[in-house]
Amino acid sequence: MPEQLTGLVTKIAFHNPETGFLVLRAENESEGEFVAVGNSPLLTEGNTYTFLGEWVDHPRFGPQFKFTQAELQLPASTEGIVNYLASGLFPGVGMATAKRLVGVFGEETLKVIAEEPHRLEEVPGIGPAKAKAIAEAYSSQVQGEEAFLFLYGLGLSGGLVAKLYNHYGDSVQEVISVNPYRAAEEVEGIGFKTADKIAAHLGLPSDSPERLRAGLFYTLERAAEEGHLYLPESELLSTCSDLLGVEPERLATVLADLAQEFSLAYDYDDAGESLYYLPSLYFAERGSAGRLVSLLFAKSDPVSVDVARVVGDFEAELGFPLAPEQTQAIKASLDEKVLIITGGPGTGKTTIIRGIIQLLEGAGLQLALAAPTGRASKRLEETCYREAKTIHRLLEYAYTEQEGMVFGRNEDNPLTVDALIVDEVSMLDLPLFYSLLKALKPGTRLILVGDEDQLPSVGPGNVLRDLIASKVVPVVKLNKIFRQGETSQIVVNAHRINQGLLPETKGRGGDFFHLREADPRRVEALIKELVTERIPKTYQVDATTDIQVLSPMRRGIAGVDNLNNVLRDALNPPGPLKAELTVGSKSFRTGDKVMQTKNNYQKNVFNGDIGRITAINRESGEVVVTFADQQREVVYIRSETEELTLAYCISVHKSQGSEYPVVIFPLLTQHYVMLQRNLLYTAITRGRDLVILIGPDKALSLAVNNNRTVGRNSRLQKLLAKKARKWRVVAEETGMAQPTLTSY
Repeated sequence: MPEQLTGLVTKIAFHNPETGFLVLRAENESEGEFVAVGNSPLLTEGNTYTFLGEWVDHPRFGPQFKFTQAELQLPASTEGIVNYLASGLFPGVGMATAKRLVGVFGEETLKVIAEEPHRLEEVPGIGPAKAKAIAEAYSSQVQGEEAFLFLYGLGLSGGLVAKLYNHYGDSVQEVISVNPYRAAEEVEGIGFKTADKIAAHLGLPSDSPERLRAGLFYTLERAAEEGHLYLPESELLSTCSDLLGVEPERLATVLADLAQEFSLAYDYDDAGESLYYLPSLYFAERGSAGRLVSLLFAKSDPVSVDVARVVGDFEAELGFPLAPEQTQAIKASLDEKVLIITGGPGTGKTTIIRGIIQLLEGAGLQLALAAPTGRASKRLEETCYREAKTIHRLLEYAYTEQEGMVFGRNEDNPLTVDALIVDEVSMLDLPLFYSLLKALKPGTRLILVGDEDQLPSVGPGNVLRDLIASKVVPVVKLNKIFRQGETSQIVVNAHRINQGLLPETKGRGGDFFHLREADPRRVEALIKELVTERIPKTYQVDATTDIQVLSPMRRGIAGVDNLNNVLRDALNPPGPLKAELTVGSKSFRTGDKVMQTKNNYQKNVFNGDIGRITAINRESGEVVVTFADQQREVVYIRSETEELTLAYCISVHKSQGSEYPVVIFPLLTQHYVMLQRNLLYTAITRGRDLVILIGPDKALSLAVNNNRTVGRNSRLQKLLAKKARKWRVVAEETGMAQPTLTSY
């Protein structure tokens, strides 16, 4: 059972205004001085609070009272009222003024402030303006306490209470009581499930219009997280019905209202069924098709360059002749307005990008290089010896007071380049692709490079595959393995897997090994032994920085979560000199290998960046991470640590765009739902020097033979083909096509 502890707050040692988390010192007669930690943005020094929580024993700071609720105790004695009024909560009231107020009204002072504030003018030195300010400050304090008690009564954690109060202020009770689902749309960290729990606490009907509307939006948002741009009406109603426990017919009425008021967008498939979209995805899909076709048919100024000479100079620089398909791809970058270059590892994509750069620069064109992630852009920069940026950085993604985070480059302020090369396009989701297209002026050449056989983007859409399947955009497909790839079993086996063939090994002298082990516990032990002992000793590599374990799933003995804990305790065990910090369900330790899980442009760190924790301040909750690729320190406050996760083992999706010296990949029959060819292919192509696959032949065979990729609801392919046909008719009838970009 939770304990109650009342104390006078003497010092607030740390306070994060964003989350309300604080560390404070308080005192009472029974405990003397004690330390309390919890979330409550309204606590102030000099006031007495009743805390609800439990005692915990901190390994470094000793006993602390960890509270989940804090209620202000208004003073009753004249001395307490003086201290309360002089606490700094009341503008213009210091100790002297507080004593004058209490001298006039005594123990009735707070009642007078609340009910008869005009009487404050009876006190010498207090006029109408000051009396009003004191009354408003007191009212705000009382309302804040009422709001906090209301939110705590809904069963919310201190962190969620702080987020809601910070967003809505004293009106939070009114907002949440009327429609708790507003918070799911407006407050970061408050999702549909939390809002639904609040609604249940408040006794809202399970079929209330607010709940049904929120449920439909949530169903489409979950579909987008799974990669879908839309859901057919029947599937949307069925899925949402199961979620809410409400009949589909009841939902259909609300869905029609949302469509009527344009809160949701819709289209029709060939059979006439309605397809429902979140509006942003609807416009991204249609806008991408229109803008891409416009680029394809746009007029551009003729370019004069001796292609043969540039290619010859490039071959001389390389020291070997290009293959015909490589030369074809380089020349096509000048001939085509939009070009896709796709191929697996070892097929020369990097060589071709370098050749394209020389050709376009030789033609006097200004070009830019970009990739979806920080890791991918850094690799592009290192291999092509030119500056490369993330797409977000290229488009000048930044915060504005009017709109929040927005792209500075768009249709009103396009990029000034003549050509743009984008690498790792398989990672590009549709919303980001649309933002990129909007920032390209008419006549800009667009070269898209990627491996269509890798996993699709984490975000919604299937851009690269849709573009290729549309047969609208020119494509150069690279199939031949060149030079060093011919002797690499990693590269050879990647192509074998793509062809539906089992990988082969060469024994001790190779760079690809398959260790046959089916028992998950023995796989766990084997991975630990390989990472900590066998591979570092045999190959002289660093166990933490050079070896990356990948896993198909988060759960299970051979999943990301468990392997992270096992490897962390082996490679970075706890010690008296290592600080630790627990935030929610996560625990961080000095020396830990961690990964950034979302793009953070203020800190200049990106989804998938890996670093080491070099310092932790447990009292302030700050964590310092040094990122190896940038050799710089980044400081995270407690609330920002939700962007970090342990990275001794990561998912295959999170590894996209990266390359590691050594990759270890467990593939078991327990991973059945994830045993797909493109996942296996993506995993092994992350390894540069050594790949070790662990698992039974059955699991490997299942993965290699399963080429049924999980479908994604997307109409980009059809829209592209349809718009291209219309443009061709215009071009044939007029002899030209105007470079007018379709605006959505």
